[in-house]
Amino acid sequence: MIRTSILYLWFLAASPVASSAQSHIVALTHVTLIDGTGAPPRSDLTLIIRGNRISTIGLVGQVEIPIGARVIDGQGGYLVPGLWDMHVHLQDLSRDIPLLIANGITGVRDMGSTKDGFKREKALRRSIARGATLGPRMVLSGPMLNGPRSHQAPHDIAAATEPEARRGVEWLKAHGADFVKVHSAPSREVFLAIIDEGRKAGLPVVGHVPYAVTAWEAVAAGEHSIEHMMEEHIAVSSEEAAIRVPIVEVWRSGRGDPFIALMRAEARARTNYSRRKADSLYQLMIEHHTWQSPSLTGGLWNWLLLKKDSPVLQDPRLRYLPRGVTLESDLASLGSADSVVALFERLYRSQLTLTGEMHRAGIPMLAGTDLALVGFTLHEEMAQFVMAGLTPMEALQTATRNPARFLNTIDSLGTVETGKLADLVLLEENPLESIENTRRISAVVVNGRYLDRAALNRLLAGVERPPHNPQR
Repeated sequence: MIRTSILYLWFLAASPVASSAQSHIVALTHVTLIDGTGAPPRSDLTLIIRGNRISTIGLVGQVEIPIGARVIDGQGGYLVPGLWDMHVHLQDLSRDIPLLIANGITGVRDMGSTKDGFKREKALRRSIARGATLGPRMVLSGPMLNGPRSHQAPHDIAAATEPEARRGVEWLKAHGADFVKVHSAPSREVFLAIIDEGRKAGLPVVGHVPYAVTAWEAVAAGEHSIEHMMEEHIAVSSEEAAIRVPIVEVWRSGRGDPFIALMRAEARARTNYSRRKADSLYQLMIEHHTWQSPSLTGGLWNWLLLKKDSPVLQDPRLRYLPRGVTLESDLASLGSADSVVALFERLYRSQLTLTGEMHRAGIPMLAGTDLALVGFTLHEEMAQFVMAGLTPMEALQTATRNPARFLNTIDSLGTVETGKLADLVLLEENPLESIENTRRISAVVVNGRYLDRAALNRLLAGVERPPHNPQR
């Protein structure tokens, strides 16, 4: 099976602090530490940052503050690990990067870009590593691997045959991808070739469960993380074989949209739920170390955006969307009839139910958004995990400790401990009392650099656009 590749570790070795910052020392005092390990909060602490590492953590009055340190009174704020969004598509880097940092997101997993976009991301990553540019840590897939009848061009590499699939993986390896993202359109043979070639190349394979493949096959083959709960609603149905027929027929014929066929099939599958099959699938995922990134907020917004006069379209944060981009759903062609809206409400609620079940079964979760409104929506994703039954601590860990475990970087990231990299978020209120408090950010520390609320506001102001006035 595919296990997390050591290639994920590259960005730690390649993340020096600029020489002028090596002697820079920051002392955060009077903070309550929620370290992300699951331990209870610890109050009235001082945390010393030297360069880009946490050097000391201890009680106020018991930690000696070095001469020349920049001392910041945390005023009883709550210090948590820097956040990761494990499913983004960076599009406009000049806009996306400030939004991520302003929302406490110090790391991202980019899940598919154009070849030109991939070049720009790698160049930016090098600039961040040199200390020349402020930005999050980035783990990159490059273009997605897909089938020949893809709707995702130019964000993918089309593969109609096994040799094309293998050449696609080889191209990604040669051009510095950290992993392989597979989309929905590959044939079963192409998908299995991608998995096999990824194993040979040392690149984990993650992404969708293709239309031609069952969730059982994807897990058994070694897909390392499954996004959006693709095909899993169907896999736990007692009528799985019959329900899959129209999806495969639409995909093979090229007539119609197989994604819409999948949505309808998943909604139907919920009426034939089998607890026995669910338990078997979850056990298989545990055995194969399969991670889940359900993007619950995407399911919620798909439902809400289909409603007439959707409240989402009045969200003031839409002023941070790129110019020319709106949030009107790409599912709008389905209309806003009550039956369509009800369909997507059922899908969203099914996502919540399955997420809770998987979590209780022991399947590890990753917070990922997959939405154009980057940054802000990660906080909604954590709130959705709480809706699904996770505790606030567990929801916080889907964006902190769990990404570090998944990327095999837990020795340097994911929790707040002595010796680890200084990626931190200082909150005004306790996120363990309400996960909504992760939005109340007073400061962010990015690779040792402290940004107060005024600095974060300047980042936001720099990418704000006029208010969005949707025309329906």
